[in-house]
Amino acid sequence: MTIKQIERLRRLHHFIKTRQTGSPKELAKRLRISERQVYNLIDYLKDIGAEIKFSRREQTYYYINDFDILINVSVEIMLKDEVFKIFGGTTRLSDNYFNTELFENI
Repeated sequence: MTIKQIERLRRLHHFIKTRQTGSPKELAKRLRISERQVYNLIDYLKDIGAEIKFSRREQTYYYINDFDILINVSVEIMLKDEVFKIFGGTTRLSDNYFNTELFENI
């Protein structure tokens, strides 16, 4: 799972927990993903134990069990020579590993 996917999952969980998702279409717009991706994330939460329903009256998803998820992400920047030492003299990682594009949208 990428950092972006983890962040989407964290935000989805918050919206469900606080009953502020809106319709699937609205939720997709808030998360800046497709409706299909919303359903995939909801399915993932269900796979790990969340019982989720949608209220047509309130127009929101909600948990019907006492589900919670704690998501922590830690990023440590390492210099190329530090990685070289860790892997015993070979980097085993391509130069793209050190490309900062991954973090531009965070």
